Amino acid sequence: MGKMDPTVLGARLLSAKESQEIDLGILQGFLGTWESKPGSGTGWNVIAVPGNSPFTPPADGFVLEVIPYYETWSFSPAVIAGNRGMEDDQTIVGLIYEQKVFSDCDTEFCNARGFSKGTEIHAETGMLLNITNFDSGFNVARLGNIPHGNSILLMGNSSESNGKFDFPEAKTSPTLVDGGGVFGYGEEQYTMHPRFPDFPQANPNQQLANDVKDQKFGQVITLNLSSENATGGILNTPFITKNTDATKMSCIFWLEEVLNANGSSSWQLQYSQTINLVFPPSTAPNGRKFNWPHVDINTLQKVADV
Repeated sequence: MGKMDPTVLGARLLSAKESQEIDLGILQGFLGTWESKPGSGTGWNVIAVPGNSPFTPPADGFVLEVIPYYETWSFSPAVIAGNRGMEDDQTIVGLIYEQKVFSDCDTEFCNARGFSKGTEIHAETGMLLNITNFDSGFNVARLGNIPHGNSILLMGNSSESNGKFDFPEAKTSPTLVDGGGVFGYGEEQYTMHPRFPDFPQANPNQQLANDVKDQKFGQVITLNLSSENATGGILNTPFITKNTDATKMSCIFWLEEVLNANGSSSWQLQYSQTINLVFPPSTAPNGRKFNWPHVDINTLQKVADV
């Protein structure tokens, strides 16, 4: 995009027309509204929370929630920002996003837990940024605000491929903060008592692979981001820090060109994200802190352009 005129350094939102004319680079294809529909079976949330487990042996006051969901992501309009530096100025372009997630679960368990079908279970606003003229080792970022009381900054990189890509494993099993597995915290909820027998709750990313096993792809754009990359992180309110400390987060977006049998193509968006939650010491085993991975995955279709 070239160097920004220093007289207009600052940040501003762009109109829909401007957002189509400006070069968003690797983020261009995200523009628009993406949805998974009720009953699509593509959105899944896996998280353990304080509560009473219906299984034996007791889970020491923690229960595994597996919730199918549907959602909407809207990426618009573009935003442009100029940063003034000591030697060079920097131009950043990006997208403002809004995410809304609704339960698609009508089981007795979900109803009892307060996640009956149609209940809004998550809302988030933020930005995806394309950073092109400062060599920090990372060229994309995700900023987000979550009503629980969290703000995230994830730094990462983009890549492009043709036709082939991999889904890494997304582990949901709890672990001790100081290493090793957890015993006596209800691990049987992951294996012996699956909430949904056909959903791979021990590795939700397998569901992403299942969703696209019959598809063929052209261009695939991948964004791989983490709060553990340089300058990234998560800020939490005091209550969150005390009770369910969100310590790190990673996410991957796959923007996929689907090749249709009639020779046409369409675009599809998949994502996987994992948030590490650290619960305070409990009565067993030995009062040690432990991690519960909170994993969300989904496959979405574009329903509207900007």
